[in-house]
Amino acid sequence: ARWLVLAGLSWGLAIGSRHNLVISIGVYLAFALVQIARNGNGREMQRRMVLLLSPLALCAIGLGVYNFARFGNPFEIGVNYQLSLPADPDGYFSTAYVLSNLFVYLFYPMTISESFPFVLSTLPANSQFDEVVAGLFTSTPGVWLLALAIPCFFLSRKPVDTLQDIPTRRSLKSFFFMVMAAVLVQFLFLTMFFFAAMRYMADFYLQLVLGIWLLVWWLDGRVRTNLRLRAALWLAVTVLVFWTVGIGFFGSFDIPPQSLRVLNPDLYTRIASYWDHWFKSLGILRAY
Repeated sequence: ARWLVLAGLSWGLAIGSRHNLVISIGVYLAFALVQIARNGNGREMQRRMVLLLSPLALCAIGLGVYNFARFGNPFEIGVNYQLSLPADPDGYFSTAYVLSNLFVYLFYPMTISESFPFVLSTLPANSQFDEVVAGLFTSTPGVWLLALAIPCFFLSRKPVDTLQDIPTRRSLKSFFFMVMAAVLVQFLFLTMFFFAAMRYMADFYLQLVLGIWLLVWWLDGRVRTNLRLRAALWLAVTVLVFWTVGIGFFGSFDIPPQSLRVLNPDLYTRIASYWDHWFKSLGILRAY
């Protein structure tokens, strides 16, 4: 009962903090209600549904009251009052934006340099916010671990003697499909918006990381009896994760508003000198 209430409350608060997340929450809710209907019957099923839906409904009512007090309309979230958005009589969402946004969000090239900070922003100088820096696959090598879905698909067809210490592997599989379905729907919704910005990726990125983690965990369980395969798996995971962290670390020095360079140029110069010396001594960028 407590977990159902907490889930409903968390979903409601998530929507209140970021309205776009209603897409993901809708997917989660559909999966949860189906699971409740399968596992319960009669009063117990109704009780579980009430426990899950009540806090979510209360959050929705509270958000409606807030919107009414602020805008005079419970369904107005403030989009029509944004001064930064241009007038668009055709609407802000269209399937015409999908192809270009797919390229921007997934494959937009990352700019690198032979000197610190090595990963450069493509934004114009003195820009104040992060529009597009790089696509997901180019800037986040950890996402390449999605390829693990291929061996997982084939291995799932074979009988399993291991993973006896994880009796809920069926539920884990359902949980994975729920998370990835939410990621896909949330991402496709994002690609239909007329404006692309890297900060919007937060709508689906954390869910995507969770889904990838579930893939890694599941595959580790399947190959745990083969020490060489398991070592290769975790070597690949470690390299890709640290590569991703490195891109984020160095890239953050150049993404506007470049606070460290502006507020403490002496410290920035010392950091740049250190990393330039270290990278040149190893010849990392020349090899890259």
